[in-house]
Amino acid sequence: MTRFDRYLLRFFVKVLIILFISISGLTMVIDVFSNFTEFAQYGKEGGGIGQVLLEYYGARILAFFDRTNALFCLLAAVFSIAWLQRTNEMTALLAAGIPEQRVAKPLVFASLAIALLAAANRELMLPNYRDKLSRNAQNWKGENPSPMKPCYDQQNHLLISGLNVVAAQQAIV
Repeated sequence: MTRFDRYLLRFFVKVLIILFISISGLTMVIDVFSNFTEFAQYGKEGGGIGQVLLEYYGARILAFFDRTNALFCLLAAVFSIAWLQRTNEMTALLAAGIPEQRVAKPLVFASLAIALLAAANRELMLPNYRDKLSRNAQNWKGENPSPMKPCYDQQNHLLISGLNVVAAQQAIV
């Protein structure tokens, strides 16, 4: 890995982190303001509002990364190449005889690494938070009944059906 590769990767990662923090932060702020009364109520019941926000958005940030990592990789790569063009570094590289494919190579490998990280997140981390991700701010404690979709258990050949599910009691009503 050459010095230029490290320079370009460092810039790519910085852009990727800035994109992720800014867009996820913006969506969190909008969501907090639209659900602030519910969060304040749950905060009064125990743990404080900071604890409630951490529990609620901790899992949602992982899900947000899962949904947006490809877009952010694309934007970071485009921005990195555009930055090289804007600062005339691409002209110097091409004048030195380095082909465009060689310039883009570290960005492709970094994008593949991010895709592998996203796959690990999707397969290893998100299943641990499926209960939290299935609830919304209005029913964070899972005490209110929510509609249930019937599903078929292939292993036991059973149809599991009901009108509602109460998550806190783990009951089908």
